[in-house]
Amino acid sequence: MKPLHLGCGNIHLDGWVNIDRRYQPGVDKVDNIGILQHCETTDTIYSCHSIDHFDRWTYKNVLKRWFDLLNPGGRLYLSTPNFEWVVLNYQRTGDLRSMIGQLYAGQDYADNVRHWIWDLEMARADLLSVGFISVDLFEPFADDASKLVDSQGNKRSLNVVATKP
Repeated sequence: MKPLHLGCGNIHLDGWVNIDRRYQPGVDKVDNIGILQHCETTDTIYSCHSIDHFDRWTYKNVLKRWFDLLNPGGRLYLSTPNFEWVVLNYQRTGDLRSMIGQLYAGQDYADNVRHWIWDLEMARADLLSVGFISVDLFEPFADDASKLVDSQGNKRSLNVVATKP
């Protein structure tokens, strides 16, 4: 099975199965990425700025589903808004308006609302709690929000890779 790119939006990764909840250019398959009823197992899953669109009562179930779709030794590459950046940027600038998208998403369609934000410690604890054995940082490889930096070079996204036993 090809690697899965979940919540791809209009970002198409060649060689991946690009899945999103709604069809738009770049989407190979339309599906609810929190359930994924018709997916085979894979060695790699990548999701950028989509786990944060699930509420605080649901996101761990989504992580568990993604864990279940990974083969033993498989990896989940997860990029999500970085709470540490939000705090540091606010302390530096005092400009909450500049962070509205980071905190609440675009809100330009029904599902584009952010419900959750992590720092590294919380991401690691949550990923370990659903069964992953290690959680580390990774350098972004896709041309998407995982690469966002501010004017001083600080990473706006938290990019973690979790490994299944």
